[in-house]
Amino acid sequence: MFNKTSMFQPRQIDESILQEYEKQTAQVQFRQIVLASTGIIMSEVCPLTGKCISITFHYPNGCNALVLLRAGIGQIQIIPSNGFIALDNATPPFPVYKDVMLGQRLFVEVQNTDAGNPHTPGIIFDLEGVRKSWSL
Repeated sequence: MFNKTSMFQPRQIDESILQEYEKQTAQVQFRQIVLASTGIIMSEVCPLTGKCISITFHYPNGCNALVLLRAGIGQIQIIPSNGFIALDNATPPFPVYKDVMLGQRLFVEVQNTDAGNPHTPGIIFDLEGVRKSWSL
């Protein structure tokens, strides 16, 4: 559904512009019960212009590699670069250092392939930047 490449590549953010404003940090969190044998796509608007420092996936105990996760920015899948990641009882952070813009879409997709149980994984985007938008 989401392509990891896009014909519209975002321009680099000029770090000197960001230095004129007070840097802030923010987290965008996704967490929802996903019923057995279903999937969901969730998205939120990015609250900052700057960098996505990391994306952390949380797999609660019992996921048994049956819950697949992926995350992206805009229309580009970031973690993993393609496909999904499925683990159990783990919370791996993935450093990404990708540019983000205020108002840009952050998305996650969760697929629960467990036929008998719902699961509630979590995904957190760690952001650093300013609450300002520019035309780049």
